Amino acid sequence: MAITNEFKTACRKVGLALGAVLLCRLLTEGISFLLSTLLKDADSTLSYIIIWAVSVIVLYGGVIVTSAFIFGYKWDDNRIYYKKCKRLGKAVSWVLPSYGAGQLINITVLAISLLLANNNGAVQDTYAPITGGEATSFSTVIVLVFQMVVIAPIFEEFWIRGIIQTGLSKYGHGFSIMVSALIFGFAHGNVHQFCFTFVIGIVLGYVRYAADSIIPTTIIHFILNSIAATIMLIGTSDPVISGIVKMQEGKELSTTENTMITVLLIFVVVVFAFMIAGMINAIKKLKNNRLYRPQNNYPEMTKSEKAIALIKDPVFTISTVLFIALMIAVIFIS
Repeated sequence: MAITNEFKTACRKVGLALGAVLLCRLLTEGISFLLSTLLKDADSTLSYIIIWAVSVIVLYGGVIVTSAFIFGYKWDDNRIYYKKCKRLGKAVSWVLPSYGAGQLINITVLAISLLLANNNGAVQDTYAPITGGEATSFSTVIVLVFQMVVIAPIFEEFWIRGIIQTGLSKYGHGFSIMVSALIFGFAHGNVHQFCFTFVIGIVLGYVRYAADSIIPTTIIHFILNSIAATIMLIGTSDPVISGIVKMQEGKELSTTENTMITVLLIFVVVVFAFMIAGMINAIKKLKNNRLYRPQNNYPEMTKSEKAIALIKDPVFTISTVLFIALMIAVIFIS
């Protein structure tokens, strides 16, 4: 079979969408740097919140508007994505295998990163939201938690599983799942989050088609980010930080420090058990994947032809190379 002109256009759209994400990220970084310079004498918490708010608006607003334009999204089509879904409970049950599979990949990448680049910031990179930033107080941590558990699930699912995946669905459900997951991974800007979110993106892509709605994917996204936010919230609390310092110095911990560290350890153990159960559950579900098997609704081309056409598109290739270069730089700079 030959590569159709229609599919070449689709590949070009994917490249443009990926390039738009990169430009929006760079624009966000530039604006954040400018604002931090202008607000250097302002209250640190207020300055952080202003920079965070502007970053969220520029980044999410930029990628959503550009993606909508590229894929011809009509703003009165929200009902298509947030309509009543099929098999909600069964769809949301994929939170367990998605987390297990994602963390298996995540742990592997973290281990490699620590060995090759001595990147001690790997864990923080993994759980930091897209718009990043260093939390300097409890209030700024709360802002990050709000972004992770509320803003990110709503806007990212609407953007990735709604606009992009749906916009590519006519070229094959499998193709649209993989491409949207790829953009989802690149959008997070570092290797640690890329691998985790790429795997999660594939699972969410399947769920989006099986449920015929992005409501369950938004719920799963919310649960996964809530786990990460809880770890961050407890781990960055003053009692935990001071307690860890005292433990390193061989000093006795206060009752509050001891309690908070115990709570953190219990939560980590629970999450680890959740992860192991998720890995086992993922294997079982993959063996019986009839409900979530994507439809071959673009028989004009084979899977390999689609992959070759995408790789051959110069805009996609350039955007991908630039993103990879950025992520490699982040590994050695962090």
